[in-house]
Amino acid sequence: MVTAQDVRAVALSLPRTEEHLIRDQVKFRVGKIVYVAISPDETVMGFGFPREERAAMIAAEPDRFFLYRPSDARFNWIDTYLTLISRAEMHEFVTDAWRMVVPKRLAAAHLDQPPRGAGRLHNARAVDLTAPCGGRCIVTGGSREGWLMASVIAFDVNETLLDLSALDEPFEALFGSRALRPQWFALMLQLSFVGGLTGRYVDFGAAQRAALAMLAEREGVPVSPGDIEALVSRMSSLPPHPEVPDALAALARSSLRMFALTNSVQPVAEAQLASAGLSGYFEAAISADSVGHLKPAPQPYHAVADRCGVGIGDVRLVAAHHWDIAGALSAGCQAAFVARPGMVLSPLSDRPGIVGPDLTAVVEQIIATDV
Repeated sequence: MVTAQDVRAVALSLPRTEEHLIRDQVKFRVGKIVYVAISPDETVMGFGFPREERAAMIAAEPDRFFLYRPSDARFNWIDTYLTLISRAEMHEFVTDAWRMVVPKRLAAAHLDQPPRGAGRLHNARAVDLTAPCGGRCIVTGGSREGWLMASVIAFDVNETLLDLSALDEPFEALFGSRALRPQWFALMLQLSFVGGLTGRYVDFGAAQRAALAMLAEREGVPVSPGDIEALVSRMSSLPPHPEVPDALAALARSSLRMFALTNSVQPVAEAQLASAGLSGYFEAAISADSVGHLKPAPQPYHAVADRCGVGIGDVRLVAAHHWDIAGALSAGCQAAFVARPGMVLSPLSDRPGIVGPDLTAVVEQIIATDV
């Protein structure tokens, strides 16, 4: 019979593993990422497991595999009774869960072999934990405690990379107040989201023009179609935030793949990156307009995964908008939040694994986590 001490011996033999006692539950983790946990009565072991494969595992052997807490259903986790698995199986489960949360080179070096899958998993369907579906969050206790490695980094563009404050002077010239610029952007987002919710898709450019017209009507300021076009056209030549070029250059030296993922229509997206001198850092700019759904709908995030031929969990979104972070996490991505001045995360959404005050701080954490 497998005991908690047997699990402890295997877990603590794996590099970077730390043991923690949290609410009477023993947890083994690498950094902040929990990959194995033992129930307070030491009868149940939970371990990292791709949620897409969990239903098949439980259906194949419901007497051995289950979810200890129903609230964990949205996470990549599965549980088993220690009395119903062999030592060999336990060793395999723990080792493969650990492999999911450490750099591949470390796993290969420690095990003296290339990353492998989860093996036979007794009579259940075999699962390759190194496949794209393995790059997901491992959580216990119903709260996100950390993130797994990503191989693709997708950057939001407007406000995350580019500085919209460059529009303050044009807004002051047209409306008499630069304070209306953030209100315009928020109104534009509302129009975009309403279009998505009502099934009447509105592209980002159309939403920007409509929001300007509504703002002008509300403020009692006469504006012409030419005024609107002139202001909207400035979106194509926004400057980057000061730290962005160096931060992107640092990440570009890694093995991670880099894409821009924006709600802007394709010609504007490409013009924005070119004007800011950032095009060379990305394999491509992907417009949400190409799938007919704007972020935070799931389709744009999946478009990145499909473009790269990876699972959605292998994609990490970097954004300065709480709604973009929420959309990415809901779609199954990992995420990193750039907490620029005035930007905060929603208390109603899951927190991303990485948060930093600017792109430099976020990129440093991405390199430490994903490379």
